[in-house]
Amino acid sequence: MAAYTRLDAVMLERMLPDGKIQTDIFAAGYRLLEAVNVVGFLFAGLLLPMFSRMLQKKESVASLLRFSYQIIWVGTWTIAIVRGFFATKLWHYFTMKPPLFRATCWGF
Repeated sequence: MAAYTRLDAVMLERMLPDGKIQTDIFAAGYRLLEAVNVVGFLFAGLLLPMFSRMLQKKESVASLLRFSYQIIWVGTWTIAIVRGFFATKLWHYFTMKPPLFRATCWGF
């Protein structure tokens, strides 16, 4: 499965005339996707024991569910706003030669 998820970068490099440039852009986006997935897995791993303990004790999980939803919602909007305002500067951290158009599109 790991080879399947990594093979698309190799295919991009081989199939496109400017494959190295496109693979660099794709890799930057894929790193962001992996970072977001890790945050989600960590959050779920933290909440799972809490939910299971509350369900075992027959307690209501509504308050914990509401609180965790609020944390995710506030974090998501904070990241979206920061990314929107500082898209060009953030894109410089992810790629060595950031095109302005791609950084502007990334901000949306």
